[in-house]
Amino acid sequence: MPKPPKSYPTRPAHSTYAGIVVSDDLSPQAWQRLWHRLYPVRRFVHWMTRSTVNMSIVIICVGLTIYVVKPKLERLFLPMSFQDGSSTNSASTASAPAPDSAGPAGSSVGTTQTGENPNAASAANPTSNTGADSTVTPTPASTNTTVTNSVNVESYGAAGNGFTDDTAALNTAFSRAPAGSTLVLSAGKTYKHTGLLKVRVAGLHITGSGTLLATNELDSALQINANNVTVDGGLYFRFNTAGIARQNAGWETMIFVQGCSGTHLSNITIDGSPSAGILFLDASNYTVDTVLVENTLADSIHSTNGSYNGLIENSTSINSGDDGFANVSYTSNAVQVHDITYENDTVRNQLWGRGFSVVGGHDITFNNIHVDGTSSSAAIYVASEANFKTYGVANVHVHGATINHANANNAVVLIADSQPAYSITDVDMSDVVITNVSAGVPQVVGIQAHAGTGILRIGLYRFTITGPQLPFALSGTSPASYSTVGWTVNNAHVADHIGF
Repeated sequence: MPKPPKSYPTRPAHSTYAGIVVSDDLSPQAWQRLWHRLYPVRRFVHWMTRSTVNMSIVIICVGLTIYVVKPKLERLFLPMSFQDGSSTNSASTASAPAPDSAGPAGSSVGTTQTGENPNAASAANPTSNTGADSTVTPTPASTNTTVTNSVNVESYGAAGNGFTDDTAALNTAFSRAPAGSTLVLSAGKTYKHTGLLKVRVAGLHITGSGTLLATNELDSALQINANNVTVDGGLYFRFNTAGIARQNAGWETMIFVQGCSGTHLSNITIDGSPSAGILFLDASNYTVDTVLVENTLADSIHSTNGSYNGLIENSTSINSGDDGFANVSYTSNAVQVHDITYENDTVRNQLWGRGFSVVGGHDITFNNIHVDGTSSSAAIYVASEANFKTYGVANVHVHGATINHANANNAVVLIADSQPAYSITDVDMSDVVITNVSAGVPQVVGIQAHAGTGILRIGLYRFTITGPQLPFALSGTSPASYSTVGWTVNNAHVADHIGF
């Protein structure tokens, strides 16, 4: 190896050198020692840059952390004489990786690629759908620079033509893309998959207004098993339910979030599902914002198995085959669903089930929710069910609801306990407007308790009801268990009942 240069570049007065953030208290002697120690790296980088010029790397030295963001490597580590534009190195296109390589064809860290196939002609067609370890790149210390890594899924071999089975290529992308990077499913393209898709990379951002077309009802889901995954950008999930029987497993949904934290779903559409549209199972700290779920054979959005700290807002369920927005805690689960908030969500034209439901769980809040269109059951349902073996319910809050043309039988708002071992306690609902109740509904609001069950502290405040049906009915529990305050029925004030 050649000897290191005898002269060292002069350290600049400020705290950066060619994109390297350094400590201001680094002495000139330490600077020279650092430059000398980096000589093998500099020579190696100089050799590498003859074929690749754009990369992002992080070098950690003793007592010094160096962050390098989107520079040309030769401008970082070569002597100052190489920085005057006299370098003869030129960029060359990276060849497509082999199927078991860790990176996409034609991708480059620090380069944003959107709306195009960066290397479609030479992209490999991976066949493995098993995950591989990914290196996490630390966030740069300087707020003036940004690391981006965006690549189209075609770089991993996806065709996106609606006919080719892209299952293997998509699974390779979802398991081998760099942590924190962005995968783009391009507008106007349809990515058909016949098998389960698994996201295994933490911090992955899946975006673009392309279509994910599921064709196998037994493996239809995009399954998220990594933390801090974002899916957004107008992505369209499609499944044709014609002639398909309802399924029930997580992998038979369209988005299955299991055992991970920080999932963010935003500005996406789910059209059709053999089971639920979105299933959160043992998930935490998740958000759903501006999502449309329609034509599912089961619930639109379902949280269960101890999922917690969720926010679902500005989202809509249409033509759901079961509940619109459901929270269910089975006694077979060690932990109940809890601390889920719904903001400005809407259910329309249900085919079966309830609009918004809490069947076992605690600390669930609904703010400004809407149900429009006839369904077979309650628009708002709070229950502990013996037949499904669910937990009891505690601390459910409804603040603002409009319900129109809801329910074909039983009650529009129903609080029911059929589970002897569990109770329903501390439920309050306020500012609820109910109009155009279906003719077959015997009562608009009902509280029902079976023998041996307990319902306590149910507060129903400022209900406005229009229709000829009985506005309220109580069965199986004491009048001391509930209060109704500020009710108006057919424009007439109803006397308050203070039970607790």
